[in-house]
Amino acid sequence: MIVMRLAQIDEEIRRTEIAGWVSAEQESVVYEHLDLLQRLQILTEQHRTFLIHPGFREALQKAVFSVTSGSFTAEDTLFLPIPSSTPDKDAAVKHCEAQWGRVLDLVLNKGAGARATDTVLDSVVKCGLLTREGRTLSSSAEGRRFLLSGRRNQVWLFCLGFIRSFGGGAPSTVIMKYVSFIFQLAPLSIGSRYMVDGTDPNIVNICHVLHNAGVIHCPDADNKLKADPTNGDSKAAMASQQVTIVPTPLSTMLGSLTGAFDSATNGFIIVESNFKVYAYTDDPLHIGIIRLFAEVTHELEGLLVAYITAQSARSAFRHGLTSTDILRYMGSYIHPSVFQRLVENERETNKKRGLSGGDLMSGAAPGPGAGIPVTVRDQLSLWEQERRRVKVIEEDALVLRRFASNGNEFKNIVQWARDNDYLLWHADCAPDDLGAMEIVIRRKHEQEVLSMIRRYKAGGR
Repeated sequence: MIVMRLAQIDEEIRRTEIAGWVSAEQESVVYEHLDLLQRLQILTEQHRTFLIHPGFREALQKAVFSVTSGSFTAEDTLFLPIPSSTPDKDAAVKHCEAQWGRVLDLVLNKGAGARATDTVLDSVVKCGLLTREGRTLSSSAEGRRFLLSGRRNQVWLFCLGFIRSFGGGAPSTVIMKYVSFIFQLAPLSIGSRYMVDGTDPNIVNICHVLHNAGVIHCPDADNKLKADPTNGDSKAAMASQQVTIVPTPLSTMLGSLTGAFDSATNGFIIVESNFKVYAYTDDPLHIGIIRLFAEVTHELEGLLVAYITAQSARSAFRHGLTSTDILRYMGSYIHPSVFQRLVENERETNKKRGLSGGDLMSGAAPGPGAGIPVTVRDQLSLWEQERRRVKVIEEDALVLRRFASNGNEFKNIVQWARDNDYLLWHADCAPDDLGAMEIVIRRKHEQEVLSMIRRYKAGGR
């Protein structure tokens, strides 16, 4: 809904206006989606306003037109169901868990222990989650943020990373085929068998990468996807006219609105107001992720104890993480007892508002930072802001001084300029300190600001 509405708007729109499209209870979900759209480079944000990528807008409008006008035909369908085939959901889930776990392990441990011929490692590098210089592998900022993202966001970042890896080196028709493949894959049934064109090297290419990651399962991968088309050898992969693919739970996340993790039963993190983190897990993956932003003090069987310190947080920020990434990760895996308290508090709040029945919260996933003490959330934000104390503004600016003697003019102009995003900086001074009253505005809005000042001097707004 957000993307479709933005696609009809040709100008920048404020974050608060977008949040106004939904109820207050859904704002956290909207902000999560906006963050994902930015990371997918579909949206760009500048001065707290958003603008959808013009190329994406044009492609989306064409796609909607082709469907509504009937120009989208059966020839455009990439997946054909195999008649009378028996769904094998268990095999799809098993393949998904094994391969995706391998992807996460490679990103976390920078490919440690992987062979040079590891096809999964090749896919991870191709998607930009690890960088390779000669024989040396290193983690990228996007790879670290990938680890702290929810599962649905991870799948999207992986798929879009694969498409972006081609840059401008691939024809637009090839890129569109990859995009079409991903969007047509999303609604398919888990465990059911489908056929795709095995004579198209581009289709074989994306099947090879997604199979390695566990997004799809190719039962005959050893024969039909044995050769890696990304290395220019697609003859073996094209030996058959058709390739069989089976969607896994990861592929369905491409079309889901929220992640599938259930904090009500499977969460394991408790964060205290003294910055102490308890993680009730033995999973090496989650232990490694927590080490990215916290200092571990005790590692026991089934329990990890750590502290979020200024040093550990600043190290995380230097390596590309944000406070939102850290809070969203911890909030996504909060312990069931904390989750239940959130649900009960939300129900009490809704009752006071006069809501009942289906309007009451009944186990919905919490938003970013839910269940994390306010002191921890605020301090993480402050530590992050320390890195942005000095900001270089690459645009023309105008300094305004000599405001009215009562001080109200200065205060009102500052607030008005801030609300309209004209303000770059203002002096924090006492109401009677006339000599210190200065504001810096964007020069392109000079006439609007001067006009407002003249209206104040004339005695009205």
